[in-house]
Amino acid sequence: MGAIILSIAWVLSVGIFISLTIAPSFLLINSTKNIWVLIFSIPFTLFLGVSLVFMFLSVFFRLLPKIPKGKYKTNGTFYGTIWSIENGLITPILSLLQNKLFIEQNIRYLILKAFNMDLCHNSWLTTKTYFGNPRNIHLGANSLVGEFAHLAPSYQPKLNVLVVDDIYVGDDSIVGGHSIVAAGTHIGKKCVVQADVFISAKCKIGDGSRIGARSVLEEQVVIGPKARIGKDCIIKSGVMIGPGVKIKNGSIIDQDVLQSSTISQSCSTELKREVNGAQFILNRPSLNP
Repeated sequence: MGAIILSIAWVLSVGIFISLTIAPSFLLINSTKNIWVLIFSIPFTLFLGVSLVFMFLSVFFRLLPKIPKGKYKTNGTFYGTIWSIENGLITPILSLLQNKLFIEQNIRYLILKAFNMDLCHNSWLTTKTYFGNPRNIHLGANSLVGEFAHLAPSYQPKLNVLVVDDIYVGDDSIVGGHSIVAAGTHIGKKCVVQADVFISAKCKIGDGSRIGARSVLEEQVVIGPKARIGKDCIIKSGVMIGPGVKIKNGSIIDQDVLQSSTISQSCSTELKREVNGAQFILNRPSLNP
């Protein structure tokens, strides 16, 4: 069913574009010999066609119900069909627009708002930021998501299983380049997530915290306010890090650290991680803090 709806939407989009751009251009070529009319009319028809296709897709997307957080089957279910349409039609269109138009702040804001993303006027997504399911992403004021960072509010842990949950990035927070933020993650206000950090599903990061470059937070990790996680660290699933706790570079933390203290441990490990079906391998060298 999803494939049928997706095909119809693509056909309608292409049909609108052709009928409002290519066809009028050919009519003008056949009906006039004034070269200046052609020079000025063809760009206008192209702009009109692209604008109307964008409006059609925006209205179409807003009519689709938002996928609530939960676990679904990708085949044969209503929300699985909606997810297929979003990722097969809307996400590619936004990627095309993103490369050229996200440089300008006002245009970026209007495009993302048109596709129902929850963001502020001064929220920043770069031209190289990857994101899916825009309605499941919430960006606070003056937040920044860097180049080649990936916001993934949905993922498939196994075949025919889809997990969807919202991602929140708080006011004045930064997600560094090449980082990955998985579904259900809440990043508080004034947080810094440095480059190449992997944050698994359903993690909570308190206000004012800092996550060092190349660190990994496994599923359901809770980081308290103003905590400091060093570079190349691994925080195991379900671990709670208390407010103000400092974790030194290269540490592996597999139990709760609730009191304000400084923790360090050298490590050497290889870790596999997976988001949206793509597998990454991280080699962690031994570090001496």
